[in-house]
Amino acid sequence: MEDLVRNFLLRHIFAVQLVLGAVLGAAGAAAGLSRAVTVSVLALAAGLAAIWMQRSPLPPPSKQKLLRASQHLRKPRAAYVSPYVVRFSDEGVVVTIGDKKSESVLWADLVMVAITIEDCFLPEPFWILFGRPGKGGCLYPNQAVGAGAMLGELQTRLPGFDNLAVAKAMGMMAGGVQVWKHPEWKD
Repeated sequence: MEDLVRNFLLRHIFAVQLVLGAVLGAAGAAAGLSRAVTVSVLALAAGLAAIWMQRSPLPPPSKQKLLRASQHLRKPRAAYVSPYVVRFSDEGVVVTIGDKKSESVLWADLVMVAITIEDCFLPEPFWILFGRPGKGGCLYPNQAVGAGAMLGELQTRLPGFDNLAVAKAMGMMAGGVQVWKHPEWKD
């Protein structure tokens, strides 16, 4: 039983120290002790716990636990595949999301291309293809399946496409950049 308690305390020493500190702090305040005395008692308790930890370190893991951990580390992880798929043809662009939702715009209706940075967990560039009002548009992340080929198509198909603006957008943490606008389109 003593080994069980010792192993529990060793494995959860930080949580035990936090609880002990809270209890001693509350007891010191309730007893009317000054802040300096309460801090001194907490420091003494933390020092004793540290000395005790040095005297009785955790037992080494068993061979079975080491084998299980090494097998977990050797498992190959599947590469991430975006649910967004970008396809284009001579008529226009189609974006599907998980084979369910579909957005599209015809090349003839395309008036502006922009990149915006969404910040879910890490900043991620999203491409926005704007069509004329009521004529559609597309939104897809830079990691979408087919996004690399789509960038090449935009560069060759759209005269005046701003590659420097694309490079700038890829380094941004927030905001957005317009990378192409139809010459006859007025904002």
